Amino acid sequence: MEKATHLENVRSTCKMAEPCTTMTNAEDRHKGGVTVRPSSQQQSSSNSQSDGGSIAGLLIHPTNEKMSIYQAFRKKLLPPETALLLLEAQAATGFIIDPVTEQKLPVDEALQAGIIGSDVYNKLLAAEKAVSGYRDPSTGNTISLFQAMKKDLVASSYGMHLLEAQLATGGIIDPVSSHQIPLEVAYQQGIFDPEMNKVLSNPTNDTKIFFDPNTQENLSYLELKQRCTTESHSGLCFLIITDKVVKGVQISTDEQSKMIFKKAFVSVNSGRFSGRRVTLWEVINSEYFTAEQISEFLTEFKLGKTTVEKIITMVSTLIQQIEKEKKVAMFHGLRRKVSAQQLLDSKIIDQKLYHKLEQGITSVKEVTELKSVDQYLTGTCSIAGILVESTNEKMSIYQAMKKHLLMP
Repeated sequence: MEKATHLENVRSTCKMAEPCTTMTNAEDRHKGGVTVRPSSQQQSSSNSQSDGGSIAGLLIHPTNEKMSIYQAFRKKLLPPETALLLLEAQAATGFIIDPVTEQKLPVDEALQAGIIGSDVYNKLLAAEKAVSGYRDPSTGNTISLFQAMKKDLVASSYGMHLLEAQLATGGIIDPVSSHQIPLEVAYQQGIFDPEMNKVLSNPTNDTKIFFDPNTQENLSYLELKQRCTTESHSGLCFLIITDKVVKGVQISTDEQSKMIFKKAFVSVNSGRFSGRRVTLWEVINSEYFTAEQISEFLTEFKLGKTTVEKIITMVSTLIQQIEKEKKVAMFHGLRRKVSAQQLLDSKIIDQKLYHKLEQGITSVKEVTELKSVDQYLTGTCSIAGILVESTNEKMSIYQAMKKHLLMP
């Protein structure tokens, strides 16, 4: 298993730097934190590697429970070093995020609100300086994270993952003007340079320190962010965590098969992988597949009973079927789910009601509450047992038969 190990050499953070206190106008402050605004130039720039906010939290599958990074750490769904890196990325791009309430707060307020704990507070304050800026001890001027790294005020290995998070969320933050700016502008202002951008744009295995708990891989921040899903109404970015991770299920496989699956790419036309070129390893470890299915894929491949090409076809078809079924109205029957089409075929509902379900005019709940439908889905009450009148004793049918109160 690959592990996200890096912390000791990364944690020597600010050697001489002090937090800046004279930086922006009052209107650019948010109760002690700096308001990060996108520049007008940034909107039309094509130089940013990505855009949108930082990874806000986890989305637990299949319950769709939203969870903050700190909460996930406390529940042991994320390793401590992974949780800290993701929280530092939030702090270094503007705010600590509570994905449940959709609040975005400076580190101080996040602590007061209970979104983070005192055990990570100081580290996140240090990361927040990537937004508010550093004081150059020789001049007293406010300087950026990159400039502080160049002056050896911030350890390079530590500063790089903060810069990486800024690039992945829209651009380098200029602490003086209090907004993210395009790379070309950052070069001109001396708060970033092409050489550092080249390093961050081509991460090596040594610099990939953001851990994906689903695939057990170390990734760059941008790669991990690309594996997330964005909530439409809030715009928040969530890392989906499968029930396999929640339950602590370990999938055993040999390294050779794993590497082959990592090098094989899949194109899926539906679901959250639509429009993305993803590895077979990422796909089979997603929420679409159970631990048993993953083990079967790997075992069949190792034994030579199937090929990578056949598995790719299989997983693509299965994902399309799952996504198609999501769009179909499903009802809870006696032992399994029943589709609206099955109810129509059985003449339990008519064509008119079926079309209302299709168009979203009528909900599954409303149809289920109809007596004519409910009796077929749940049945009517059967004879549950025997009540002995003289003693008011309740007895199961089988018990009554054994006591000769009912004929076999």
